[in-house]
Amino acid sequence: MEDKVLNVEEVQAAQDLHKKILNSGKIAAQALVEFSLELKQMRDTRLYQVLGYNIFADYCEQSIYGNDLVVQNLDNMLVTKMI
Repeated sequence: MEDKVLNVEEVQAAQDLHKKILNSGKIAAQALVEFSLELKQMRDTRLYQVLGYNIFADYCEQSIYGNDLVVQNLDNMLVTKMI
């Protein structure tokens, strides 16, 4: 990396942006956990059937724009790493 004289404003801007990035990552991780738990609840309670879907995979593919494999991977992540 080339030596560069940094001014106070650049250092402050870099530190502020770094804090924002870390905070956004934390929020995204929390949202992913909440999303996963809610999908798991939908699957376990079979409430997707009330919405007119016969199987959970159809609910995911048609309503969530994902697929059952993605949800299964999220569930596995939660079960093995977080719960």
